[in-house]
Amino acid sequence: MRPEQPNEDTTEAVAPLTITPLNLALQQLVSHPNHRRIKKLLYGTHQACWENDATVLESVSLKVLLESLTDRNATLEECRNSLYQIVRTLNRQETYSKIANIILESIQNVYIEMTGGTAR
Repeated sequence: MRPEQPNEDTTEAVAPLTITPLNLALQQLVSHPNHRRIKKLLYGTHQACWENDATVLESVSLKVLLESLTDRNATLEECRNSLYQIVRTLNRQETYSKIANIILESIQNVYIEMTGGTAR
């Protein structure tokens, strides 16, 4: 029997090298009950397309997706626009609007740190 490999997202979230707002957001999102939907929405903003295939979704770490979102968007409002651009294309807009808000709440401190005190 092969030893079970640790999940990359879980490993990154549980033992981050440094405590940063991004790592704290990662911890919140990895442990959230809607982790899979969170990852789908982040993947959608990262690739500009929707993906349901679990194998494809698991091939990219949540950390990479979160970093991509914050690197591509200079402000929290730009992040909101990126997330909702995908949400508006989905059949389950109400569900994924809530997921977008969960993501935005978790990364708010990333932008507070970047701007020196306020999330724009």
